[in-house]
Amino acid sequence: MNTNPIDRKCLPSTRGFTLGAGILLFASIALAQGMTPIERPTLKIGDSWTYRNLDGWNNKETSRSLSTLVSFENDFAIFRSKNLNSGAESTDTVNADLQPCRSMQNDTTIICAGAFKFPLATGYKQGIKKLPAGNGQSYFDGDCEGQGMEKVNVPAGEFDAYRIECKGFWTRVFGGSGSGGFKQTLWYAPAIRNQVKSTYEDRNPNGSANNKLIRELVEYKLAP
Repeated sequence: MNTNPIDRKCLPSTRGFTLGAGILLFASIALAQGMTPIERPTLKIGDSWTYRNLDGWNNKETSRSLSTLVSFENDFAIFRSKNLNSGAESTDTVNADLQPCRSMQNDTTIICAGAFKFPLATGYKQGIKKLPAGNGQSYFDGDCEGQGMEKVNVPAGEFDAYRIECKGFWTRVFGGSGSGGFKQTLWYAPAIRNQVKSTYEDRNPNGSANNKLIRELVEYKLAP
């Protein structure tokens, strides 16, 4: 994750990870369709989540990672992530909608994009536009749709979670060139203020299958 200074143009319109203007109208529509909207989480410093990462081809665990919220800066949440196998650490930045904020290689412009934009509700749709990959060498474009609430079982337990499915394309800019398809499914659980599970698959430029990854919550700790 890039740690360049945050560009003010991607700042969310509200402070403190609360609902912004226009949300009440959206909420009324969602209620009419039979689902209570899921609002933005109230994140707190000290919140932490441990995930296990699996190779989706053989369902074998490859690593575990710990993500801890360490600070808020200019309406952004700053997380410290640690690979519990190698000990490697990194800093991750998200905006009020839990969208990752990153920059492309050799560029200081921060772009915030992702599958989430609260409130989550019936009929939910969200676009992803040129979201840089973690290494800054490629970016993602795609479309996401909400699938509603469902029960999800992970090592940390059973959770009520909102399911979002995304599909689109990745485009490599540095270290080569090319483009291929990807699809991703994410489950957000209000009870833990974060995702409980995600799956990701992508394809090479020639259409052959490439990565197949699974991420599941192992344990979590929420600050009071």
